[in-house]
Amino acid sequence: MLTDYVRIALKSQIYHQYCGADGLQVWLLTPESEGLLRDGLRQTQTETFFALSNDISQMLVQQLHIAFPLRAPEQAVLLVAQDLRSPLCTLLREEFYHVPVLSVAEISNAAKVRVMGRFDLEDDLEPMDNEHAA
Repeated sequence: MLTDYVRIALKSQIYHQYCGADGLQVWLLTPESEGLLRDGLRQTQTETFFALSNDISQMLVQQLHIAFPLRAPEQAVLLVAQDLRSPLCTLLREEFYHVPVLSVAEISNAAKVRVMGRFDLEDDLEPMDNEHAA
Protein backbone atom coordinates (compact mmCIF):
# COMPACT_ATOMS: atom_id res chain seq x y z
CA MET A 1 0.00 0.00 0.00
CA LEU A 2 2.80 2.42 0.87
CA THR A 3 4.45 1.57 -2.45
CA ASP A 4 1.32 2.68 -4.30
CA TYR A 5 1.32 6.07 -2.56
CA VAL A 6 5.01 6.60 -3.34
CA ARG A 7 4.48 5.65 -6.99
CA ILE A 8 1.59 8.12 -7.27
CA ALA A 9 3.76 10.86 -5.75
CA LEU A 10 6.45 10.07 -8.35
CA LYS A 11 4.05 9.93 -11.31
CA SER A 12 5.93 12.55 -13.35
CA GLN A 13 9.22 10.68 -13.02
CA ILE A 14 7.56 7.33 -13.81
CA TYR A 15 5.90 8.81 -16.90
CA HIS A 16 9.18 10.22 -18.23
CA GLN A 17 10.99 6.94 -17.55
CA TYR A 18 8.73 5.09 -20.01
CA CYS A 19 7.72 7.94 -22.32
CA GLY A 20 8.95 7.91 -25.91
CA ALA A 21 8.88 10.56 -28.63
CA ASP A 22 5.18 9.81 -29.29
CA GLY A 23 4.22 9.82 -25.62
CA LEU A 24 3.50 6.81 -23.48
CA GLN A 25 2.59 3.68 -25.45
CA VAL A 26 0.12 1.64 -23.42
CA TRP A 27 -1.82 -1.58 -23.59
CA LEU A 28 -5.07 -1.63 -21.64
CA LEU A 29 -7.43 -4.29 -20.35
CA THR A 30 -11.05 -4.39 -21.47
CA PRO A 31 -13.50 -3.75 -18.61
CA GLU A 32 -14.55 -7.40 -18.86
CA SER A 33 -10.93 -8.53 -18.52
CA GLU A 34 -10.45 -6.34 -15.46
CA GLY A 35 -13.55 -7.97 -13.99
CA LEU A 36 -12.20 -11.46 -14.68
CA LEU A 37 -8.90 -10.58 -13.01
CA ARG A 38 -10.65 -9.02 -10.00
CA ASP A 39 -12.80 -12.13 -9.63
CA GLY A 40 -9.58 -14.15 -9.54
CA LEU A 41 -7.93 -12.06 -6.81
CA ARG A 42 -7.30 -13.84 -3.52
CA GLN A 43 -5.92 -12.23 -0.39
CA THR A 44 -4.08 -13.66 2.59
CA GLN A 45 -2.61 -11.81 5.55
CA THR A 46 0.65 -11.31 3.70
CA GLU A 47 -0.16 -11.09 0.00
CA THR A 48 -2.69 -10.64 -2.77
CA PHE A 49 -2.47 -13.02 -5.72
CA PHE A 50 -4.46 -14.36 -8.66
CA ALA A 51 -6.23 -17.72 -8.76
CA LEU A 52 -7.10 -17.79 -12.47
CA SER A 53 -8.58 -20.56 -14.57
CA ASN A 54 -6.26 -22.28 -17.06
CA ASP A 55 -8.16 -20.70 -19.98
CA ILE A 56 -7.75 -17.17 -18.65
CA SER A 57 -4.08 -17.77 -17.76
CA GLN A 58 -3.32 -19.14 -21.23
CA MET A 59 -5.12 -16.24 -22.93
CA LEU A 60 -3.19 -13.72 -20.82
CA VAL A 61 0.18 -15.34 -21.57
CA GLN A 62 -0.61 -15.58 -25.29
CA GLN A 63 -1.62 -11.92 -25.50
CA LEU A 64 1.38 -10.78 -23.46
CA HIS A 65 3.74 -12.59 -25.86
CA ILE A 66 2.13 -10.77 -28.80
CA ALA A 67 1.99 -7.31 -27.22
CA PHE A 68 5.36 -7.37 -25.44
CA PRO A 69 8.01 -9.17 -27.50
CA LEU A 70 11.41 -9.31 -25.81
CA ARG A 71 13.17 -7.22 -28.44
CA ALA A 72 10.51 -4.63 -29.21
CA PRO A 73 11.86 -1.47 -30.90
CA GLU A 74 9.87 0.75 -28.52
CA GLN A 75 8.84 0.04 -24.97
CA ALA A 76 5.15 -0.08 -24.17
CA VAL A 77 3.58 -0.47 -20.73
CA LEU A 78 0.57 -2.30 -19.40
CA LEU A 79 -1.74 0.33 -17.88
CA VAL A 80 -4.23 -1.06 -15.36
CA ALA A 81 -6.43 -0.05 -12.46
CA GLN A 82 -4.56 0.65 -9.24
CA ASP A 83 -5.93 -2.43 -7.43
CA LEU A 84 -4.60 -4.74 -10.17
CA ARG A 85 -1.10 -3.26 -10.59
CA SER A 86 0.72 -4.93 -7.72
CA PRO A 87 -0.77 -8.43 -8.17
CA LEU A 88 -0.11 -8.25 -11.93
CA CYS A 89 3.51 -7.22 -11.32
CA THR A 90 3.93 -10.23 -9.06
CA LEU A 91 2.25 -12.55 -11.57
CA LEU A 92 4.41 -11.33 -14.47
CA ARG A 93 7.69 -11.10 -12.56
CA GLU A 94 9.32 -14.29 -13.86
CA GLU A 95 8.29 -14.77 -17.48
CA PHE A 96 7.41 -11.17 -18.36
CA TYR A 97 9.98 -9.29 -16.25
CA HIS A 98 10.42 -6.83 -19.13
CA VAL A 99 6.78 -5.65 -19.02
CA PRO A 100 6.28 -2.46 -17.00
CA VAL A 101 2.90 -2.43 -15.24
CA LEU A 102 1.62 1.02 -14.31
CA SER A 103 -1.63 2.09 -12.72
CA VAL A 104 -3.86 4.80 -14.12
CA ALA A 105 -3.27 6.75 -10.88
CA GLU A 106 0.45 6.98 -11.77
CA ILE A 107 -0.24 8.88 -15.00
CA SER A 108 -1.02 12.59 -15.07
CA ASN A 109 -4.25 13.75 -16.70
CA ALA A 110 -2.16 15.85 -19.10
CA ALA A 111 0.07 12.94 -20.16
CA LYS A 112 0.25 12.08 -23.84
CA VAL A 113 -0.83 8.45 -24.17
CA ARG A 114 -0.99 6.28 -27.27
CA VAL A 115 -3.21 3.24 -26.82
CA MET A 116 -1.68 0.28 -28.65
CA GLY A 117 -4.61 -2.04 -27.99
CA ARG A 118 -6.61 -3.85 -25.37
CA PHE A 119 -6.21 -7.22 -23.74
CA ASP A 120 -9.46 -9.14 -23.99
CA LEU A 121 -9.24 -12.28 -21.89
CA GLU A 122 -12.53 -13.49 -23.33
CA ASP A 123 -11.39 -13.07 -26.95
CA ASP A 124 -8.39 -12.14 -29.09
CA LEU A 125 -6.14 -9.13 -28.64
CA GLU A 126 -7.67 -5.89 -29.93
CA PRO A 127 -4.97 -3.75 -31.61
CA MET A 128 -5.62 -0.03 -32.05
CA ASP A 129 -3.88 2.76 -33.88
CA ASN A 130 -5.06 6.03 -32.39
CA GLU A 131 -3.87 8.45 -29.73
CA HIS A 132 -5.74 9.41 -26.60
CA ALA A 133 -4.97 11.78 -23.76
CA ALA A 134 -5.13 9.98 -20.46
